Amino acid sequence: MDYLAPLPQRDVGRLFGRFAWKANGGSAVTILGDWVERFITTVYIPELDGVPTFGGSFNGRVRWHVRGVEQLQRAFRELGQQGLTRHIVLWGGSFFPRRMRASSVLSRHAWGIAFDINPAQNPFGREPAPAGSRGSVREIVPVLEKHGFAWGGRWSPSRRDGMHFEIARIPDYSSRKKGAGARLFLDGRDADVPLLLRDGVGYASLRLLAAATGDALPAADRLVPVAQYLKARGYSVAWDAAAKAVRAARD
Repeated sequence: MDYLAPLPQRDVGRLFGRFAWKANGGSAVTILGDWVERFITTVYIPELDGVPTFGGSFNGRVRWHVRGVEQLQRAFRELGQQGLTRHIVLWGGSFFPRRMRASSVLSRHAWGIAFDINPAQNPFGREPAPAGSRGSVREIVPVLEKHGFAWGGRWSPSRRDGMHFEIARIPDYSSRKKGAGARLFLDGRDADVPLLLRDGVGYASLRLLAAATGDALPAADRLVPVAQYLKARGYSVAWDAAAKAVRAARD
């Protein structure tokens, strides 16, 4: 097999946390206890902001498992950099507590580790839209697989699910970070917060900045101007062009 296969169900619980649940009628379920509060966050994905979704326009805020945040951000950032987000004609959703179709087994959406793209053109149980046609996701599959997502369009014909992508592995990005673009250094140490440069301004994930500076983690994630965020917390901030880095230190 030369592509990513889905994780066995037992590994999903081991990696992303087990929880109790109850059926709600139909395929929907209710997750019991505090699992959702502990493991599901909201991640702002700018490449999805404004994409059509059911009932309107998506705001880019994806409900997602905390262990998969970095690969979600990196995957869509690369899609944007390559101009491939034009193939996303409708965002079909991510975290949704439910069972698989016609099954008692929980969907990977219930763990917040799966998302759907272009469902109308890639319905369950049918061959996904051909490359080059409207709604095809085949053009974005290589990037998503590179970042650890399995594609349902490769599954057996009876279970084929071309709209569906789910985490099959969590990549180790540590070896790539040294040359991975603009970085943030706080008091001389690499804060492990990748920056997005836009119109001469550095932006970063609010949650990553909060974690790096010791602030309380916000419930929702979004991109914020790095210098503005740090100066409000007593840092002096300078741009190191040679190192392509923001360097900040407490005043």
